[in-house]
Amino acid sequence: MYFTVALYFCFIFVSFSRSSDVSDRFDYLSDVCVVIESTDKITTDINGNYNSDADDGEPENDIQTQIAFAKKQEETIKTINQEIDVRNKILEQQDLQIKEQKEKLAQQHLKITTQNRINLLLVSMVLLVVGIGFVIYRGFLAKKRFTIALEKKNQAIDQQSLTLDAKNKELEQFAYIASHDLQEPLDTISSFIGLIAEDYGDSFDDVGKESLTYIQDASCRMKNLINELLQYSRLGKNKEYTNVDCQAVLDDLKVVLQSVLEEKRAKINISNLPIVKGSEIELGLLFQNLISNAIKFMKPNTIPEIHISCIQKTDVKDVSKKFWQFSVKDNGIGIPQEHKERIFAIFQRLHSREEYQGTGIGLAHCKKIVESHGGDIWLDSEQRKGSTFYFTIPV
Repeated sequence: MYFTVALYFCFIFVSFSRSSDVSDRFDYLSDVCVVIESTDKITTDINGNYNSDADDGEPENDIQTQIAFAKKQEETIKTINQEIDVRNKILEQQDLQIKEQKEKLAQQHLKITTQNRINLLLVSMVLLVVGIGFVIYRGFLAKKRFTIALEKKNQAIDQQSLTLDAKNKELEQFAYIASHDLQEPLDTISSFIGLIAEDYGDSFDDVGKESLTYIQDASCRMKNLINELLQYSRLGKNKEYTNVDCQAVLDDLKVVLQSVLEEKRAKINISNLPIVKGSEIELGLLFQNLISNAIKFMKPNTIPEIHISCIQKTDVKDVSKKFWQFSVKDNGIGIPQEHKERIFAIFQRLHSREEYQGTGIGLAHCKKIVESHGGDIWLDSEQRKGSTFYFTIPV
């Protein structure tokens, strides 16, 4: 009997250890208490019955009664075990349901977290779109203000262009009228001076003859200056550029300057001259002025040597733009460093008229011609060794 109770306690302990829930374990403990009470009751009953039967002298009936009671208790234990098994199954099902609920909760939590992230992302995107829209709108307003200001400036520039065009036309007309009106009295003075010198030259003394010569020379210089001014005012007016063969232009210039070249025994070396886009007359005048200056401003007892060449270069500021760089090198007297910019101004002379003749406008012509073709002109020079004039023409 006691062995059976011990086995039952072992079974209860195993079942109790299998349960993971605290409430289930308390249920097991209550069942154990019930079983203990039943066992104590049974034991008391057995002991009482055994004692009474022993007193009555009926041991056989007492044994049968105990066996029957033991069987009854075994059936009760089986019933309790079955109930415990049923409860264990219920607990297992509840554990499975709890796990399923946990998984569902985890999935729902994941969904909620994902949805929150999506909502946060959407809010961020909306804020970003709003920010970009605000920046675009501000840029639009700034561009609109800039466009309005640019239109006003363009209108002002157009107005200034019209004014400048009108002024240029007035100046051109004035230059033509002035040259025509000024040349007429100069021609009259020159003619009368010639007649006076022819008819009454013998009656003048040396001072009078020298004075007549000065007057005649001054009239000729004045006429040359007027012609140079008129020519200067007309430079850059012709914008219909054609392909100009620079080699052919210089060949023609050699013919024009043949007498001067033979007189000075000048040598002109020409190499690598291209075909450029420009005005043939103006480019011819450009080369003529540079060659004439190279021959004129020469040291005494020196044979002029002039080297003319050209190379193609690329603009360092814009590699897509190319230009021709011409060089005209001489072995003349050179130009001081402080006068490199001054010599390109109109009527600027570095030497007296007695030393070197000229009007002082030749290099101003060169500068205007080069700039009207979209190029630049400059020079490198060293006194008593010579100068090199450079100018560029866009390709």
